[in-house]
Amino acid sequence: MIKNRFFRKSITGLKQVPRKFYSSIAHDEDYVEYPPILCNSFPKSGSHLLSSILSVIPGVKNFGTVTNSLTSFFDSIPTTKEDIQYQLTHLAPGEIAVGHLFHDTTYIPILQSKNVVNYFIYRDLRDVIISEAYDIAFTHSWHKLHKYFKLLRDMEERIAFTIDGTTSNFSYSYPNIYQRFQSYKNWMVDKNIFLIRFEDLLGEKRVTTVSQIVDFYLSRTSRKLDRTEIINQALKIIDSKNVHLFMQNKVSIWRQKLSTRQKQHFAEIAGDLLVELGYEANQKWISS
Repeated sequence: MIKNRFFRKSITGLKQVPRKFYSSIAHDEDYVEYPPILCNSFPKSGSHLLSSILSVIPGVKNFGTVTNSLTSFFDSIPTTKEDIQYQLTHLAPGEIAVGHLFHDTTYIPILQSKNVVNYFIYRDLRDVIISEAYDIAFTHSWHKLHKYFKLLRDMEERIAFTIDGTTSNFSYSYPNIYQRFQSYKNWMVDKNIFLIRFEDLLGEKRVTTVSQIVDFYLSRTSRKLDRTEIINQALKIIDSKNVHLFMQNKVSIWRQKLSTRQKQHFAEIAGDLLVELGYEANQKWISS
């Protein structure tokens, strides 16, 4: 697993070479014709699915750029605000970047100066905690919290931990689910961002949602592109079998996975967020 981790880092490093070259020679008009794309999200909310959808746009390049406010790799050093400002400043024309960026007003003028097409995708936080508990324990051996999650007795304890977080002296900040989301929430009121509800990509609204995602990009580029073809290609990505194989791309898994006690626990910590985000009208879901 460690070998695979370093192999991926090496591949990403090689992909960054042309990115740095394109960025160094770019002019303002290049960013108008080929605006960079930022797929931002709260972790486990669908940013990789979104980037796959947007990668079908002609001229979009994926150099493997990931920009996170928190670095979860066990051997990584903390990311500073200055690091992120540098990354955003050096995005290349046409580049697509994936990130979990805290909201920070200092990033906004940089994004605007590069004509970045900025998307923020969010998801039912009850599904987020289940996906996160499973992935950190069983698939993300590189994660700073992996060993701790593995030591917990069962999924019930792991899910409880994703809800409660911890104030222990970990090298990775992990407060409770309500507090973790607060660092991202102000992106949702930023007028320059296109908001995407993860569930709308996989449900009956997917055609309308994908069309709006594409239209948002087309409104920011000077190029004339085939809107219908882009939408059709994006829908093929969503409808592919691979998208639906993984837990992180399923909807309402909490209905099968959370016990009544876990629902009550979540509601005590972040029940108000579900109402605020439009997933529930009240707290009656606990007994459903």
